Amino acid sequence: MLDRYDISWEEGQHTEELILNAEEVVKSPGIPNDAPIILKLKKQGTPVISEIEFAGRYTNAKMICITGSNGKTTTTSLIYHIFKSAGLNVGLAGNIGKSLALQVATDQHDYYVIELSSFQLDNMYKFRANIAVLMNIRPTTWTATTTACRTMWTQSSVSRRTRHQKMLSSSGMTTPSSNANWTNTGYAPTFIHSPQ
Repeated sequence: MLDRYDISWEEGQHTEELILNAEEVVKSPGIPNDAPIILKLKKQGTPVISEIEFAGRYTNAKMICITGSNGKTTTTSLIYHIFKSAGLNVGLAGNIGKSLALQVATDQHDYYVIELSSFQLDNMYKFRANIAVLMNIRPTTWTATTTACRTMWTQSSVSRRTRHQKMLSSSGMTTPSSNANWTNTGYAPTFIHSPQ
């Protein structure tokens, strides 16, 4: 596919000089942020962004983004099916469907339903969801979920926590700012927002 669009690529190894001379790097979520080449890029000030961040620059479509521990794929698929069945011009992207960048470049949609893992939220800076959904924090597993959420929230990297906050707040939602916010509620928080 890259050949069809006249995009240079490498297989089996990467030429470090080419990467370090790039003006910007779109990083796969599978590459750790502490990989040596990523650290070199950051040290020299080269922006490292996600594919979602990159693609989001080139579309005015409404973005419906789903993230969380479990249930992302099912929820993303259901929302996509509802939009498609309603006759809306919608694309499916992120962990499922086609690449958001490919769809934006070749098959523009009015809406994109995007499944985002926590790794895909890394290296996102200006991208904003129109609707954001945080999945699977359920009352039936409240004690375990509360403990896990507190641990993830307090021990997660500031950048990942900031990404979640930005994604949710861009849709007018809030996220816990401290452990007390998780433990003082009588129900498991799920954040869903509909546009006005």
